[in-house]
Amino acid sequence: GMSAENLRCEYLVNPLGIDVAQPRLSWVCSSPARGQVQTAYQIIVASSKKDIDAGKGDLWDSGTVKSDRSSQIPYGGAELKSGMAAWWKVHVWDKDNKASNWSQPAMWTMGLLAPGDWKASWIGMQQVQPKPAKKGDLPGGPPAPFFRKAFTLDKPVARAMLTVTARGLVE
Repeated sequence: GMSAENLRCEYLVNPLGIDVAQPRLSWVCSSPARGQVQTAYQIIVASSKKDIDAGKGDLWDSGTVKSDRSSQIPYGGAELKSGMAAWWKVHVWDKDNKASNWSQPAMWTMGLLAPGDWKASWIGMQQVQPKPAKKGDLPGGPPAPFFRKAFTLDKPVARAMLTVTARGLVE
């Protein structure tokens, strides 16, 4: 029968750091039979992989939507907060009103949606004036400094996110 594949959120596969409050979801319908078309869909979105695997859409359950649309469907569930993860899957109905199995789950994470959501502190150093260039120095100024921050965790980590910016000099 028909299946929903290639799930995408905002044109991306499993994107991290989405910055729109209502991400758009898309998929591709596949069928070995000629002439098949999607006539309806149902999307569920969950706050955990465990819930989506159990078929529980605690963030959103679109219900059955009679539509051939499979592109840019706006998320319509509970408010998404900065940094949260969302897991989703979809199933579709074909022209004979036969429902497909659920798709493989996909996910996305939310970025920081408002300036006040930034809770971290910067890791940095004092600005050092570069030394004047000498004959034989490589062009481009001094090498980029390395920044490190040691920290201790007092409980297990279920999920962690790191936001880094360094003008293309991140490893």
